[in-house]
Amino acid sequence: MTVLTGGPKAPYYILTEKKRIDASRALELKGLFDLDAYEILSVEDSLEFRRRFPDCVLPSRWVDRYKALDEGGVKAKSRLVILG
Repeated sequence: MTVLTGGPKAPYYILTEKKRIDASRALELKGLFDLDAYEILSVEDSLEFRRRFPDCVLPSRWVDRYKALDEGGVKAKSRLVILG
């Protein structure tokens, strides 16, 4: 088991689910980057963009869920959702 800094040991299933969700989120981001939906900016460019176009910076959040598989079990699914 992994010891969290300053806290108790995390149960194995929590770490396993975190890996599953992380992989699902990585797959979602890869798809968005492949579609050129996102562009990675430097910190400086990000701050400049936010200063010049504050209304174009939209909040977002992850929506994670589990999808049942035909063969049994579940698969983690993640979507990056723009709020507003």
